[in-house]
Amino acid sequence: MNPITPKKTLYLIDGSSYIYRAFYALGRLTNSRGMPTQAIYGFSQMLLKVMREKKPDYLCVVFDPPGPTHRNEMFAAYKATRQKMPEDLVTQVPYIKDLVRYHGVAQVEKEGFEADDVIATLTCWAADHDVEVVIVSGDKDLLQLVTDPQVRQWDPQKDRVFTEEGVAERFGVTPEQMVDYLALVGDATDNIPGVKGVGEKTARQLLERWKSLDALFQHIDEISPASVKAKLESDRNSAYLSRDLVTLKSDVPVSPSLEDFLPKPPQKYDLIKLYGELNFKNLLEAFRHEWGAIEESVSSEPPAFPVDMKIIQDQRAFVDLVKVLEGTREFALYLDSTASDPMRARIKGIAISFEDHAAYYVAFPQPDESGQTRLADLYVLNALRSLLGRPELAKIGHNLKNDWIVLQKHGMQLEGIAFDTMVASYLLSPGQHAHDLARLAGEQLGETMGQGAEDRRQKTGDRRQELEVRSQKSGFMPPPDAMPNTAPQEPRAKSQEPTASPGQSAVSACEGAEMIWR
Repeated sequence: MNPITPKKTLYLIDGSSYIYRAFYALGRLTNSRGMPTQAIYGFSQMLLKVMREKKPDYLCVVFDPPGPTHRNEMFAAYKATRQKMPEDLVTQVPYIKDLVRYHGVAQVEKEGFEADDVIATLTCWAADHDVEVVIVSGDKDLLQLVTDPQVRQWDPQKDRVFTEEGVAERFGVTPEQMVDYLALVGDATDNIPGVKGVGEKTARQLLERWKSLDALFQHIDEISPASVKAKLESDRNSAYLSRDLVTLKSDVPVSPSLEDFLPKPPQKYDLIKLYGELNFKNLLEAFRHEWGAIEESVSSEPPAFPVDMKIIQDQRAFVDLVKVLEGTREFALYLDSTASDPMRARIKGIAISFEDHAAYYVAFPQPDESGQTRLADLYVLNALRSLLGRPELAKIGHNLKNDWIVLQKHGMQLEGIAFDTMVASYLLSPGQHAHDLARLAGEQLGETMGQGAEDRRQKTGDRRQELEVRSQKSGFMPPPDAMPNTAPQEPRAKSQEPTASPGQSAVSACEGAEMIWR
């Protein structure tokens, strides 16, 4: 005897409802830029819970569209008591829709129809395709769709599942009676009037005896007590209008297919970047645990901002770089040094960027085995000294105080400091313990500087050594193993040490160097 194959299940998430629930359930949360994020955070937690715990065969998030629906045509005051969506929530909605897409989850939004109607339509459609449905919502309006065993409703916030029995236990009516029940009690949230003075207890008693709204009014003369009868007679039209308003449409013009609702692989790079921008550190850590090394996870996807790194290895390229820098208004710099302690660090090189997605690396000249720096290399230092010392050239960097000290030790003055990302990070998040560049790169850019970055740095170092050996042969830079002498050196004669003051053009120093190289 062949075992019965379990049916596949479609999870339909009432997206708009959970956006509001998350917004009001959590206290105000913001990222480092002050943007509100509590609705995004709460919604993402709910979505991840559905995906991780339930592992649905099919999954879809349904959103309310902007603008009026057919219910506004039936009743102009429908939802009129609701306040306008808060601006703090408006800004979060696009992020929520992005994270749904990045997680590989389908989403549906139909102009002119509420999410509940789309869910009702998809529920009936799934039944026709022999697929069970779990409606993910805490909205009692959707309980009218519950049908054992085909359709059930799950509220992940309370972790409660509604079957037909569960609906009866909670409201005292069957799912088929929920429309009439809501027609009697109304719904203040949506400004559905119902029958004034009829509450949950009375509505249950009436439906327990008469089963439906139609039967109730057919036997209106038998209703007791007289006060309840009077209320029903007075608000008969309101009761039927309310029933029309709460009855969900199952014929919304959508054309789905099961393939549309198959969960797709997540767009990991986009998710990492998004959650980094939002400062959702716990979620980022969960991704790292689930996916392993993030760099490996996203390596198959092209980076959004590929960087062209150019290593300057000949005098002509260096002169050209200096000429360009002298014509810029600002540039970013990063010192490549031998130690994190600025008092012990020696500069190995400097990385400079003055245009998008491009950077240039210049290896610093080092003294030869005798402790002396060659004349051509002195011009390189003088050109950099002139550029770094010009206050009208704005400098951008990370932890520039550290760089300032290191440069001072090498006889260079760093002027024109315009922006420091470490200082900015502290000002935005003073309670944050770490303000290192790796953390900022992950949070703001979705880039990682973990083990993979260390490996790249090692490869870059190996490549740099190879280039420096080659450039030594060309006469531009000495070998990297010629380390500076730590003992104080006797000053050389001024005629042997051409120097450039901060006000002097760095290009002139380079042109002098070209003459010597020739």
